[in-house]
Amino acid sequence: MNRDQIAQSFYMEEHATLYALLHRQARTRYGEEGTQATAAGTKLYGQERGNRMAKRALKDGEPLTMENYLKYGEWSDPKALSANEVVSLSPTYTTHAVRCGWCEAWKKHGLLEYGKLYCESVDISLVHGFNPEGDLVIASTLSHGDPCCHFEWVGLGFQDGEALKEFGAQKAQLEPRVLKDFLYHTGHLLSAMTRAYETALGVVKAQAIVEGALAEFQEIFGEEKCQALREEAQLNFSLI
Repeated sequence: MNRDQIAQSFYMEEHATLYALLHRQARTRYGEEGTQATAAGTKLYGQERGNRMAKRALKDGEPLTMENYLKYGEWSDPKALSANEVVSLSPTYTTHAVRCGWCEAWKKHGLLEYGKLYCESVDISLVHGFNPEGDLVIASTLSHGDPCCHFEWVGLGFQDGEALKEFGAQKAQLEPRVLKDFLYHTGHLLSAMTRAYETALGVVKAQAIVEGALAEFQEIFGEEKCQALREEAQLNFSLI
């Protein structure tokens, strides 16, 4: 099976599960030190994604505003595993995630405890990777038992529903150029987490975490997908 074919079988579940397996391996093997290294990897992953988004926006001559942060986002959810509601258009655009594909994957595989750390820092790291002066208020998260993930997109507001609709149309026009599939995102996650573990814990401990997690990943998703993930993780994820 070629890369494009197997990429179609990757989605939120693979991405979420890999993260939680890595965290469980790190915590089980190295305790709090492993959890702190996982937190560092989460931030690195988010920052690198935000950096890529910023590079694309700047290449298009666009400023690094919160509106463009949302327009240049790299993933979408055509399977509708997640669901978001608009709570406020102005003065600050505010949304609630009432269903999350990541949380559902963690629950499915008994890994919710190891996924919470992702929710604590990945989104704000993305925002800061896009623009260090950007800000995002996260008042609650589903993974911590709250009824929703509450996001306040600081610096962004819409005059009315028509303005929000126009924003959606502009975002849709960009999607063919900016979206990445979930094999890419999962490969990037593996790459960033591996590098963070190596920096924080050393190569030997990092390899133990990664190989332990990949063995579990292979048990769940199969050898072919695990091998595709290993190969994808060798890409240069700073390129656009």
